[in-house]
Amino acid sequence: MNIIFMRHGEATDNIREILSDKEIYFSILTDAGFSEAAQTIKSIDKVDKIYISPLPRTIQTAKILYEKFPTAEAVIDDRLREIQYGRYSGQKNNSSLDIIREKQIAGDYFTRFGKYGDNKFDIEMRLSLFLRDMSTRNFDNNTIAIVSHGSVISFMKRILNLKTPHTKTGKAEFFTINDWSDLNDRIKHLETIADARKHTFNREVDHIENVDVQNKYRYIVEELYNSVELPESTLGWLVKGHNDDLAVEQEATFDPNKPILICPFYNFDNFAQKWFEHYRGLGVVNYIMIDNNSTDLSLDIIKSQNNGLNIKIMKASGRYNCFRACGWRQQIMDKCGQNKWYLNVDSDELFSYDNSDRVNINDFIKKLDGFKLVKSLMVDVYPRGPVLEVSSVDEFQYVDKNTYMMSKNDLYGDRFYGGPRFRVVGIQPSLQKIPLIFYTGQELLINDHYYYPGYINKESVFRSYLLHYKFLPGDMCKYKDFAESGVHYDNSKEYKHYLSKVTSDPGFKLFDKSVSIPVSEFKLSNLIDDSVK
Repeated sequence: MNIIFMRHGEATDNIREILSDKEIYFSILTDAGFSEAAQTIKSIDKVDKIYISPLPRTIQTAKILYEKFPTAEAVIDDRLREIQYGRYSGQKNNSSLDIIREKQIAGDYFTRFGKYGDNKFDIEMRLSLFLRDMSTRNFDNNTIAIVSHGSVISFMKRILNLKTPHTKTGKAEFFTINDWSDLNDRIKHLETIADARKHTFNREVDHIENVDVQNKYRYIVEELYNSVELPESTLGWLVKGHNDDLAVEQEATFDPNKPILICPFYNFDNFAQKWFEHYRGLGVVNYIMIDNNSTDLSLDIIKSQNNGLNIKIMKASGRYNCFRACGWRQQIMDKCGQNKWYLNVDSDELFSYDNSDRVNINDFIKKLDGFKLVKSLMVDVYPRGPVLEVSSVDEFQYVDKNTYMMSKNDLYGDRFYGGPRFRVVGIQPSLQKIPLIFYTGQELLINDHYYYPGYINKESVFRSYLLHYKFLPGDMCKYKDFAESGVHYDNSKEYKHYLSKVTSDPGFKLFDKSVSIPVSEFKLSNLIDDSVK
């Protein structure tokens, strides 16, 4: 097979001498870049297929090549994207990056190019898999052009043991490769490295956990994954929650073959009965309920749910904080045991999935095709009339059918926004959570939307949704408290918006006949398909 590695022509980021790995910098070819590429392409006699990095400068270069060979098949492959430089993206090259490169040359596969950046393992694995796929999908006599970036081409040449200098902008290199068998060996080698890394991770975490939970958190976040730097304030609340004394109010014996639901609550007697009916209907039998100083009848209702359910009640006396509550969940999962399924939900959320009225949660888990984390879209449920005038939860019967928007996020992967709160209140919270997880003991819950290690968030799938009863009767009292105390994310900015809306429009409603449908008609599969396609 004949291979042409071609680097894009000179681009504006080359002139500025910055590292641009994303479209946001909109690095495009200069006039000289167009000329470089056109001149190089004159020397190319044949191309059957073109693989292209998804960035504008590589697409522009490939377009010139395609104009000469219009019968060639053109394929944009995300694996050919520029190396992700993390915090250094948009900056000039510097000595810190040179140190990382030296570590990589010396055999360090896991030091990243700063916050959110790639490491050597990430790069080599995705490019090795690309080359293997390419080699199996084309004929031996084909000529394949690969239009990408200088550093990416250098990695591919090293993978194929092609020892040539770094490719200059707009230039092409020609190779004939007849034996691709080493690629499978390289991929197996990378998998062995990953397994060894996991073993080291397990050993280090186990050691640290026995010494200091705060250092365990810090090690996982900053040393091992080096992908996100956790603010000290957030770290402090997570550790505080992990170390809080959760007193046992009521003990229970769990069915070891069933998932364990964990739910903190405060004054939800207006919803508790409906909440338990829902989860009982899903087949959930194991519950850990965390009471955070309730003053209503919530505890009485929970204690009455004994028919076939295993309910452990714990008390958290510390002041609620959204990160602290994640620490509570983490503490409970650590104590309840590893290699188990956990369902982390709030007291105003009903975990659901298509056909959940016919498929219980245990069968749902069996059909997850090996996925260990399941994302949920938050679907706000609301009444037909003004929200503040509703007195019964039974009036909450409607959801939006098509006002949700999905985007790609470097940190979270697929991320949803929109919905009725954006439509009416004008705020744009993240509308995805990860409630269902197979906990191995090595995952770290940072917030409702994100676990460490970071890559597992991108590997999780949307197979479920949370029916979210955000504006239940009496909840505005809670929101006033949240807003004043700042216990939620970003100093409870979201709840301050709600109170402002209520003050300016006491009769506001979320129902809109053009987008509202009954809850019973909502299908996640329809929404996801529409969003993706």
